[in-house]
Amino acid sequence: MVLIGEMAHVQYQPKQRTAQPVDRLWEVDLARGIAILLVIVFHIFFDLDFLGIVPNEMFHGGWLVLQRIAALSFLGLAGVSVALAAAKHQDDIWKRCFRHGRTVFFWGIVVTAVTYLYLSDSFVVFGVLHLLGLSILLAPLFLRLPFFANALIAAAFYGVGKIVQDIAAATPAWLWLGIAPSSFSSVDYFPVFPWMGMVVLGVGLGTLLFPDGKRKINLIALPATAPRGLDWLRWLGTKTLWVYLIHQPVLIAVLTAWKSI
Repeated sequence: MVLIGEMAHVQYQPKQRTAQPVDRLWEVDLARGIAILLVIVFHIFFDLDFLGIVPNEMFHGGWLVLQRIAALSFLGLAGVSVALAAAKHQDDIWKRCFRHGRTVFFWGIVVTAVTYLYLSDSFVVFGVLHLLGLSILLAPLFLRLPFFANALIAAAFYGVGKIVQDIAAATPAWLWLGIAPSSFSSVDYFPVFPWMGMVVLGVGLGTLLFPDGKRKINLIALPATAPRGLDWLRWLGTKTLWVYLIHQPVLIAVLTAWKSI
C-alpha cells in the first residue's frame, strides 16, 4: 500500500546531508516510509494468524484501524506522487502515468497468479496493486481540477462505495468496482469504489501543497533536510513498490521456518 515513490523523483542519495537532494521532498519520502512500515507491521501479525502461530482478529478493532491507516496513506501518497511528477513532466505526464501504472498493474497480476496457486478460494482478484495501477493510469484526469473539486470527487467515490458494497452480484465480473458475489473472499481487496477516491484526494493535496513540485505551504516549520536518524525510513519511502513486493514472501518464509523449529 501506499508505494509509488519511484515515479516522481530522482535517485535518493542517503549520504548527502548538506542540501536537499535534487527534486526530492523529504517529508513525502518519510511519509511513504512510515506507510510501508505500517504495512509490514500489519502483515507480520496477519501472517502469524494465517500460519496459526499467534491467533489474531486482524480485521477488527485496532488491527482494522491500522490496516485502514496504512491503506489510506498508501493511496493518498500515490496521488501526491502523480501531482509531483506532473509538475516536473507536464508535457508527457500521461505517458509516464501509463508506463508506471501499467508496471504496477502487472505486478498486481503476478500477485493474483501467486496467491491463486497458494490460497485457492481467497486469492487476490483486485488488490491494492491492481487499484494503484488503474488509479495512476487515470490520475492525470484530476490534475487540473481545484482542490475542492478533487475533494468532492473523492467523497463521491466513498458514497458510491457505501452503496455498491450492499449489492450482491451474480458474477465476479464487477469485483473491480466493488460489487461482489455474497460468497466472495479475498486476503486483499481494494475495489475502485471507494478506494480510488483516496488517490484523487492525494492528487488534489499534492497540487495544493506542492504547486510547481515545490514546497509552498508549510503546515509546520520544516528543515531543509530530514532529521538525522530518519534517513533509513526516508530511503524506505523511495523503494515502496519493491519493499511491498518482497516483504511478504520474506515474512512467510521466516515465520514458516520459525514454526517448524
